[in-house]
Amino acid sequence: SLFATLKDDLEALELPSWLEEAIVAVGTTIQATCANMDWGTWIIGFLQGLLGMVGLFFSFMLLPFFLFYLLKDQPKMAGNFYRNVPGPWKADVSRMITICVTDFAQYFKAELLVGSIMFCIVAVGMFVIGHVVPDAQVLVSFALLLGLAAFVFELLPQIGPILAYLPALLLAATVSPVAVAVV
Repeated sequence: SLFATLKDDLEALELPSWLEEAIVAVGTTIQATCANMDWGTWIIGFLQGLLGMVGLFFSFMLLPFFLFYLLKDQPKMAGNFYRNVPGPWKADVSRMITICVTDFAQYFKAELLVGSIMFCIVAVGMFVIGHVVPDAQVLVSFALLLGLAAFVFELLPQIGPILAYLPALLLAATVSPVAVAVV
């Protein structure tokens, strides 16, 4: 009855025939889909998705408290850890932890440096390409966003530069084959 009422209201609007036919086709498709839908499965799927989002929300709400207590108790946990390490191993364990922390910090600094360089190269490159290639102003509009994508993707080893290349290539594909070749 709802669809019949909507159809009567649609006919009263006096729309152009092509628009009315398109709206009726969409309405018919929706009506057929609703008639053949298993509502129990749909409701269960909806509730599972809703509960998943609620769980994710509460997980994010608990994260600051967990981090606070983790950082607050870190010296105590480190003391307990070192106290439980056997005496002959203490020097080796301490050296291993120092090496791991130092190497990780150096790696992360290097990745941030390389990502920053890639951001500059990609942003300036897209800006220049956008001004050199005809009708490629869209590359200028998205130059900073593409540079930011290059920065973020550069943090992924090996595959990151390839992933950073794809958005620029796809955007250039909307302009022309010349823009794709230049990018």
